[in-house]
Amino acid sequence: MKRVINILFLLPYGIFTFTSVLLFAQDTDLVDSGLRSEVQHYESKLMDLKEKYYSLAGTQDHHAQAEVLYAIGQINVEMADIKTLEETLDQLAEVNRAANDIRVEAKLVGLESEFFRLKGLYRHSLQSYKNYVVLQDSIAMLNQKAVIDELNLENALREAEFKKERLQKLKYFSLALGGMLLVAIGFLLYGIYKRRKVEGLNVHLASLLADYVGSYSSKLTDPSFSKQVITEVQDNKEINVEGLTDELVIKILDGLKRFEEEKKYLREDTSITDVADYINTNKTYLSKVINVVKKKPFTNYINELRLIHAIQMLKDKEYKKYTIRAISKEAGFKSKSTFNTAFKEYTGMTPSAFIKSLN
Repeated sequence: MKRVINILFLLPYGIFTFTSVLLFAQDTDLVDSGLRSEVQHYESKLMDLKEKYYSLAGTQDHHAQAEVLYAIGQINVEMADIKTLEETLDQLAEVNRAANDIRVEAKLVGLESEFFRLKGLYRHSLQSYKNYVVLQDSIAMLNQKAVIDELNLENALREAEFKKERLQKLKYFSLALGGMLLVAIGFLLYGIYKRRKVEGLNVHLASLLADYVGSYSSKLTDPSFSKQVITEVQDNKEINVEGLTDELVIKILDGLKRFEEEKKYLREDTSITDVADYINTNKTYLSKVINVVKKKPFTNYINELRLIHAIQMLKDKEYKKYTIRAISKEAGFKSKSTFNTAFKEYTGMTPSAFIKSLN
């Protein structure tokens, strides 16, 4: 009788234990299934990217090769696959040597920063990220200069065309006066003079175009320019952000990189508090890092990102029918007047003048 009572007493505990084991096993299966699904997703993306890279291997399109290798490297980082990431870095380094292109070098240095971070070499990671920021700023400056040079060239072309049309009208006007031999001879002499002047204008325009194309493309591909940027970086070996550890600085810079890639700055109400929350830090630390590394206050940093985006929209035919107010809203500005002021400070002209020059 006593044994029966003991069995009845222990029976609920046994049922509870058996049920708990079953539930734990189900939860473990769900976690394993989720991890397998994520790994399969990454492996599928890697396979597609590698096929794309092999198709580009025999070409001279080094920039496209670097884009694919950088995407592969980002997946290696997500999977924390240090060995494969190192192999990807070696391939990207070969492409960089062949390209001599500051844009390719920026991708290599950015990926190196991620590699050192995964290995726990935070000092090396921080220095690589500083190099990456300097290269990115140099590329942004070149792009800004290219936009301004392009506008100046277009204005020069338009002015030359206007002068050419005026000369053409003068020719027709002179013909209307003619009839007599003396007038005909005078018109002929004037026509010869005018033709030489037009030819001189055409030579001048060709010179302008050659100077523009040569100066911009040579700066992107000249290895000495890239070396100069790195030399300037190496002259200052450390990023000193007062009161912050290297590991914290790297975390904030990595968060800013994701913030820029995901274009979070296009939100109209983006504030330094929002960005700090996104990076999982506080706004004091974030402000310090932006001022030291980006060398500008937070507001200027956000506006510069928005203006570069707005310029790209204005040059894209897809947005040709958009008003300036619509473009400013798309770029994250709260008002048209704020956008106009910032745009003129950045490019030297108003948005209206910029659009007119494109047309």
